[in-house]
Amino acid sequence: MSELHAPWGFTVEGSTVAKFHLVLAGSCWLTLDDRAPIRLNAGDLVLLPAGDEHTLGHGTGPASVSLDELVQKSPLLEDLTLRIDGHGPVTRLLCGGFVLGVELPHSSTSILPRVLLVDAAALAIGAWLEPVLLTLAGEAEKRRPGTQMMQAKIAEVFIAEALRSWLIDALSSGLLIEAELADKPIAQALETIRQRFNEPWTLDRLANHVGLSRTALASRFNRRVGDSPMRYLMRVRLNHAAGLLATTRLSHFEIAHLTGYATEAALAKAFKRERGQTLGAHRAAARGVPRVDLLESAA
Repeated sequence: MSELHAPWGFTVEGSTVAKFHLVLAGSCWLTLDDRAPIRLNAGDLVLLPAGDEHTLGHGTGPASVSLDELVQKSPLLEDLTLRIDGHGPVTRLLCGGFVLGVELPHSSTSILPRVLLVDAAALAIGAWLEPVLLTLAGEAEKRRPGTQMMQAKIAEVFIAEALRSWLIDALSSGLLIEAELADKPIAQALETIRQRFNEPWTLDRLANHVGLSRTALASRFNRRVGDSPMRYLMRVRLNHAAGLLATTRLSHFEIAHLTGYATEAALAKAFKRERGQTLGAHRAAARGVPRVDLLESAA
């Protein structure tokens, strides 16, 4: 656990281990690459499935120290809490890594965004998770024995529910490819669509990106994947929109912007046509669906 009094900021180096940050109290900012900083508030969970390097801080400015260097300069307390003293507001974070408890094909995990933001109230378990988080935040402040173990278990449930909301929907949408493709340009096209779905792709631009002609890309993609590149792109975008509807309180306009649609109306029309539901209906239906465990935490 971390107890951070502003001013503070640090960089978490990239690795192959997926990472998470759960905000127990206060707020902070997360920055990844050249993306706009993301504000995290109490009750928010952010997952980085690919383990990308990122920065956390009380503000949006660049960090001057890595987490490893910070731990060396500010040794952990007896209860393993990282504390930074300052005169500003306090932020309490529960951070760590996690691994999937079952081995999933690469196509399953690659459908996840590089940054997955979740808030407790948006999940099916939110009704009981929010008060539990408040209780744990109070326990952390008092530093009672066993608090870290309790927090780790709650984080595990939180992470599991967030990933299920994305992966199960992706499975039902037919977005996952059963086996890795031997056709490298098509595999590259799939990876590009999955990770850069919010960019203004055209068939010509995607073909140029993977080194194929427009006709070759369309033919080989349809033969390997069973769909056209542009239709697959649309389904990936709608899957991410469905995930954001299920796991966040972002507005429909914000979700449209994050998933590559110019307007809320364009997203709503495509969502209704392909999934048979309005955006609001999907958000309501996504709460309270029973699911099975997919992972275990490894903080």
